[in-house]
Amino acid sequence: MKDIEPIVTSTGEVGVSQRSFNRIYYNGERLVESYDQLTDSYQSLSEQMDSSQEISRSVVRVVATKDVVRETVLDIDFFKQIEVLVPVSCDKNEWLMVVAKNKPGRDTNRSLLTMVSETEEYTDFNKTFPQRLRDVLGQGFNFSSEIAGFEESLLEIWGETFGWSLMEIYNLSHRLRRERFIKKEDKTVWFSAVKSGEDIIAAAMAERLRLPIKHGRYIDLVESTEWKTRKASEGRHLMTAALINLNCQILSDLSDEIGSNPFIFAECNFTTRSDRAAHGAGFVIPKRLTMGVFVPQILKQNVAVVDGREPKDGLRDFTFVCLPKDSTDNLYSRDRVDEVLRAVEGKTYEYSSNL
Repeated sequence: MKDIEPIVTSTGEVGVSQRSFNRIYYNGERLVESYDQLTDSYQSLSEQMDSSQEISRSVVRVVATKDVVRETVLDIDFFKQIEVLVPVSCDKNEWLMVVAKNKPGRDTNRSLLTMVSETEEYTDFNKTFPQRLRDVLGQGFNFSSEIAGFEESLLEIWGETFGWSLMEIYNLSHRLRRERFIKKEDKTVWFSAVKSGEDIIAAAMAERLRLPIKHGRYIDLVESTEWKTRKASEGRHLMTAALINLNCQILSDLSDEIGSNPFIFAECNFTTRSDRAAHGAGFVIPKRLTMGVFVPQILKQNVAVVDGREPKDGLRDFTFVCLPKDSTDNLYSRDRVDEVLRAVEGKTYEYSSNL
């Protein structure tokens, strides 16, 4: 159900919608089980973009079967339009695909090869997961999963950078409070902040998009987004700690007893290299060779971010990262998730050998 109090949404809604930064988006309404079904969706959206002076980027985001992926690999020209491809089921029979097209002039800020090469250099940061959290909690910082009472402080972080208004932040705050009283599996948003005294120093949120598959099944895509640390506190791993807390909240709410987890992902601004904070929290870039074919795992010129870098106020390219099963099994075991949340909620930290 569409929330009556709008926020700056990252996931969008199921179906076709026109979105910010001159984009038209299709979030799949069912499992893609044929190659024609995939190409028809792509062609339909491309035609809508081509006939509009307002739209300069079309994006198809669907879950497809492995057989569709195999067939897509054979069509080299079409496969070049795939920006993201990653399995989302344990048996690797269902894959998330992001197929996109930009109009001429909406070009990447750096060459695709450069971005791929530079992001490949950072893949092992998740080994420092326990120590990062110890350091932040040990310095006396507090964590919060609520915004109430700190709306203006959050506006200072998110307002100019991501385009949030104070009213939208109040709306998110209200939504977080309402969702404290619903079933965990029905939650749609999460929030994590690192605070120093009465100020929010670093903040991130997550938003769920439930994609229908078939026979009543669905896949929960949870996008971790709006990562921002105050400039004076950058380089202290506060964002990594905020993301660890955020991931634990999501997994605590949406993981079931048989080990089925939501698919948690993020789109990391290449200009600011936010993928580095992601690796520290256990995120990885999906494999870029799929069935012998290259996939960049980079969204090209997706949205604008006011990050103080050149080109100023311009569109940015984003590295796609996700939380793979080995991260959830090892870094985010049920016992560790519970321990992290107890530590965060208590605002104190015992130096447990298990964390």
